[in-house]
Amino acid sequence: MPPINKFKCDKCDFSMPEGWGGCLYIIRDGKREYIPHPLEFQILYDKPRLWEYLFKELPLGRMKKGIEKITGFNSDCVCFKCLKQFVLDVEKDERKCPYCGCKDVKTVHELVGNICPKCKDGIFREIETGTVC
Repeated sequence: MPPINKFKCDKCDFSMPEGWGGCLYIIRDGKREYIPHPLEFQILYDKPRLWEYLFKELPLGRMKKGIEKITGFNSDCVCFKCLKQFVLDVEKDERKCPYCGCKDVKTVHELVGNICPKCKDGIFREIETGTVC
């Protein structure tokens, strides 16, 4: 069970979404459907015909490779040029800001312990909330 933490600068108001740094997804009909924690299994079972879709798309001999192809993890990211926040699958997507096109993009976990991209004075911290999902 992952911890639900806060991510913020220790000097200014810059913060990123609380949680564990992103969200799982599955690709269905060419689109990413987000599967938020801790509801992964409930959402998978509740989606109409999702299991039928998975088995149609994934022949038994290639199940693991097929699942990796249609699932992923979108990380919470920030652009160091415009400071817009967005999600990217850093394993599959180009690291590029969808707002300004800058390639200086970092995940929330890459920011932790480094200088704040907004004020350039504080340190970006991960703060334990004590909540676990």
